Amino acid sequence: MLMKNNPAFTLILVLMAAAVFISWPLYFKNYAAPDTVSVHEFPMTVGEWTAEEIPISDNDYAILETRNAFARMYTNANGGQVMLYIIYSQRNRRVAHPPEICYSGGGSTITKKYPYGIAYGAADPLIINKVTIDETHYQQIMYYWFKIGDSYTPSYWRQQILIALKTLTRRPSSSAMIRITSIVQNNDEETAAKLMDSFARAIMPILPKYLP
Repeated sequence: MLMKNNPAFTLILVLMAAAVFISWPLYFKNYAAPDTVSVHEFPMTVGEWTAEEIPISDNDYAILETRNAFARMYTNANGGQVMLYIIYSQRNRRVAHPPEICYSGGGSTITKKYPYGIAYGAADPLIINKVTIDETHYQQIMYYWFKIGDSYTPSYWRQQILIALKTLTRRPSSSAMIRITSIVQNNDEETAAKLMDSFARAIMPILPKYLP
């Protein structure tokens, strides 16, 4: 009761309410302004990897609520292949969601999902999601994670919280989802994972440049 009748406590509550009233609409705002950064400028060649575009349908772009996305098949010198899918927006927090939703909705079966660390350079390992997916005639492995401003996280909900916090403090809150997949050959998940690790380490140093 003493706290509630304290003028200083009341002033703090009023200031907090005012801050939420002013800043909260920024988080839920439907941003109509186009992005000034195009994710399509991401390199078609990264180290030994060379890409080929995979078309995205107009219907899929409509579902994504942005055309700032691409799907590409990257092939290395030994013929190893991984698919890279990136969706990015500087303003729309809704564009990046957990890909398991799409896979499950399309009839695929998620058999395993767990956090996985990829070490590169002198930095701490990047923690991502590693997912094993059973399709009708084959199995594939998927890595994915989210980028929010200069932060990375494997968690969709942490991504949403970071976007809200960065928006409320008027810091860069662009969002992206990076997804890598590879088909498992001859039930050899380890070889597929090593291929994806190699590709992930190749793109990590350039992600901040093309997904600021």
